[in-house]
Amino acid sequence: RYDVRERTWEMLSSSGPPVEPEYGDLKMSNTKLVMDPVNNELLFLGGWGPGLKNGTTGSWAFSPEQKTWRKLDSPSPVLDPLFAEAQKAEMQVRDAVAAARNVFYQGLVDAEESASVKKTPAALIAVARDRTADLVKSINAADGQGWEQEAIARGKSLAESALAQLQTAHAGFSSGQLDPSLIKLACDAAWDLDRAAECLCSSPPSRVSPSAAYDPVNQVVIQIGGSHWDYVSNDTWIYDCKTKK
Repeated sequence: RYDVRERTWEMLSSSGPPVEPEYGDLKMSNTKLVMDPVNNELLFLGGWGPGLKNGTTGSWAFSPEQKTWRKLDSPSPVLDPLFAEAQKAEMQVRDAVAAARNVFYQGLVDAEESASVKKTPAALIAVARDRTADLVKSINAADGQGWEQEAIARGKSLAESALAQLQTAHAGFSSGQLDPSLIKLACDAAWDLDRAAECLCSSPPSRVSPSAAYDPVNQVVIQIGGSHWDYVSNDTWIYDCKTKK
C-alpha cells in the first residue's frame, strides 16, 4: 500500500489467497483489482497462475486492515450441482474426441479404421452422450429463482445442442464411420457443454483480465468480459458490496 501523504510503501501481505497450487509457489497474474469502499476491501477479480486448478485462483477480497482473504463466491444449491455435472460431461466428450482423433490420424486402411473406431471412441462417446442426457434431465428438473431461471434456460439450450451432436457422432462411431465431420460434431458438443457450464455458474467463471469498476450510486462492482484464453467472454456480473454477493 502506498501512502500518498507520507510517500511511503507498506507491505500488506507477503502471500496470496489460501490456494495451494499443484506445483510451485502461488503466483497471480492478469487480475483485475477494484476497491470496495463499502467494506474497505480490495477485490481481486479473475487472473491466472501456474499449477492452479482451472489455471486460476478465482476471485477474492482482501482486507488491508485485518490482512485476511475472503473468497468471493455465492453458492447456489440449484446451479452448483448442474455446473459440476456439465463439467464432467464436457471432460468425457473431450476424452472421446481425443480417442477418435488418435484413430483418425493413424492413417489405417478402411477396415482397420472402422474396427478401431467401434472400440474406444464409440464406448467413450456413448458414456458422454449418456452423461449429457442426464444433464439435460437435471436441468429440466431444476427449479431456479430470479436470475437463476435465465441461467438454467441458457444452459439447457446449449446442453440440448450438445446432446443432439453427440447422438449423431455416436451413431457414426458405433457403426464404424470416422471422418472429420463426425469428429467436429463431437468437438462442437464439448464446446457447447463448456459454455453451458459457464451459464450454470453461481459466481463468475474463470477468466483473465476482465473489465470492472465500482458504481458509487448503487454501491456495486460491475465486471464485464475477460479472456478464457481460447475465447473471449462478454458476460456481465454485478457484485453487491452491501450484501457481499
